[in-house]
Amino acid sequence: YKHVFDAMIRTVKEEGLFTLWRGSTPTIARAMSLNFSLLVPFEGMKKVLTPYINDVKYRTMTASLCAGVCACILSLPFDNVKTKLQKMKPGADGKMP
Repeated sequence: YKHVFDAMIRTVKEEGLFTLWRGSTPTIARAMSLNFSLLVPFEGMKKVLTPYINDVKYRTMTASLCAGVCACILSLPFDNVKTKLQKMKPGADGKMP
């Protein structure tokens, strides 16, 4: 390839447009789980912590900490699958395991 656009043009011509998105499903699933597990616990924890922490800055930081822990726990399985799929190598017959 001469440059990035040459690679994209040749890939589309030789393999089709949707080839550019081949293998993106695990990455999308991981991103969805990460965003879901950050946003939902953050808002929930802010509501739960309101009666206990009056300072908005500390309440937000505590809710962020809790949301980050939830995101790590909930997105790790998706991240593990994504990494394993990305590191797979074709077998001797040219097929993926």
